Amino acid sequence: MLENKSYTLKEISQWQKEVSNDEETKITLPSLQRGFVWKPEQIEALWDSVFRGYPIGAIMMSVDKEKNRFLLDGQQRSTSIALGHFNPFNENSDFFFSLKTYKPSVWIDLNTEIVTDTQKFTFRCLTQSHPWGYQLKVNSSPLSMQDRRNANAFFSRDGKVERYTDLKSNQINPWDSRFPVPLSFILEETTENFIEFKLNIVRKANTLNIKTKHSGNECVNFNEVKDEDLNKIFLGFLNYKKLKIPEIAVCAEILNESEENVANESQDPTLFVRLNSAGTRISGEELIYSIYKASFPKIKDL
Repeated sequence: MLENKSYTLKEISQWQKEVSNDEETKITLPSLQRGFVWKPEQIEALWDSVFRGYPIGAIMMSVDKEKNRFLLDGQQRSTSIALGHFNPFNENSDFFFSLKTYKPSVWIDLNTEIVTDTQKFTFRCLTQSHPWGYQLKVNSSPLSMQDRRNANAFFSRDGKVERYTDLKSNQINPWDSRFPVPLSFILEETTENFIEFKLNIVRKANTLNIKTKHSGNECVNFNEVKDEDLNKIFLGFLNYKKLKIPEIAVCAEILNESEENVANESQDPTLFVRLNSAGTRISGEELIYSIYKASFPKIKDL
C-alpha cells in the first residue's frame, strides 16, 4: 500500500537541489518529462494564488520498490515554487530540474494598492530577456521602450555589461514597481509576529539600494511602505506557511509502461495523454452559467 504524503512549499523548493542530505526530499524528474515552459505571468499567478490562500492542486509521484519518488505531474509548479525561494542576491549552486544556466527571479511589490487586473498581490518574474519585468497593471505586456532604456541605464551603471541579456540576477529589479523586494526575503522569515516581520523586511529591503520608475532620482526608501500594505503581505505569508500540497502516489510500473510506450511510436504514452489532454475544458459560457446557477438556483428551471 503506497503512502500518500503532503508537502509544504518549503519542502517542495528543496526538491530542485542537486545534492540533498535528506533522502526523503530527493525527487527525480523522469526522462520523458518536458522542460520548464511556464511564462512569467503563470509563475506570478501561482504565487498570487498561494498568498490568497487558494489551493494549487496536487502533485503525482511514481514510487518504486525502494521508495524512490519520481515526479510525474507538477514539474511546472514545483519549479515555480523553487524560483520563489531563490534569492538573487545570494546565488549559490542551487540546481533546477530544467534550468541549467539562467534562473529567473521572483519579486513582490510591498505596495498593494496598484495591482494587475487579475491579482491581489503584485508578483514580478524577471527573466533574461525581460530583466526589468513587465508592466504593473498589465503584467503580460512589455515595458515601453523608454522605460526599458531607463532601466537598462540604471542596471548597467557600472559600465561592465554591454548587453542587457548579460545582466545577472543580482543586478536587476522590477522597474514598474513601487517597493519591490525578492520574494525570498518574505519566505525566509520565521517570525509570525507582524511587528518583527515588518522590521525585518524593511531592514533587509533598505540594503538593496535599488531604483524604480517611480522612485525618481533616489533609491527606493522602504521606510515609506504603509503598515496596511505590509499587513496584507504578512497575511499572505501566513497563508504560504499553512499551505500543504497533497501527493497522489502510483506504482513505478506505470511510469515504466509509459516510457515503453514513448519508445514504441505505435502507442501513445497513455498516462500523460490522459493526465494532460483527456479531460474536457470548461467553456466561457459554461463557467458563466455555473456562476449564475450558484447565485440564482432557480435559473436552471428557466
